[in-house]
Amino acid sequence: LGDKTSILILILSLSFFIDSFLGVKEYFAANQKFIYIATSGIIALLLASVYRVLLVSYESNLFLFAFAIPFQKIIFILILFMIFLKENKKKGGYNNIISKSLINDSWPLIFSSFSGILYMYQDQILIEYFYGFNDVGIYVIGCKLVMIFISVPTILSNIIYPEIIKNEKKLSWSNFENYLIKIYFSYIVIASIFIAI
Repeated sequence: LGDKTSILILILSLSFFIDSFLGVKEYFAANQKFIYIATSGIIALLLASVYRVLLVSYESNLFLFAFAIPFQKIIFILILFMIFLKENKKKGGYNNIISKSLINDSWPLIFSSFSGILYMYQDQILIEYFYGFNDVGIYVIGCKLVMIFISVPTILSNIIYPEIIKNEKKLSWSNFENYLIKIYFSYIVIASIFIAI
């Protein structure tokens, strides 16, 4: 790999370091507060998309595009962390022994994650090799803009799933079936609108 490609991979690898702070997301998931996760994800995605559109408008360097991925994750984690601090009114403690133990146990995951990033971005590496950095930038921004529509069903599912579980316990089976039909019908209508647009 060339020097530019190596730097690009290094920038993208920052995302996996940032992922180590996603414990706060699991806290909200464990407490069924998916609305915070969804809201933070939408805000981070919108800000990152605006950042990418501005880069395309100003024909910026590809390395700035690579920073968009870590930037989105940092915004997501910061928003969740601020909500966490506001809810708990305290910063929490730090245990050095537990931290070292987790790092020692995480080496296989770190190497597999690095292999995963090479696999995920091999298409971009090949486009850069055959066409150039400008074409990679256009390809990346196109993929990320399409990802907005892919993430919408996931966000909706994370919000609605806890409510479905609660109603499954409260309602009779026939009423619960009708409830599910209404939800799936609503999904189909929303999806049809997005497809039509």
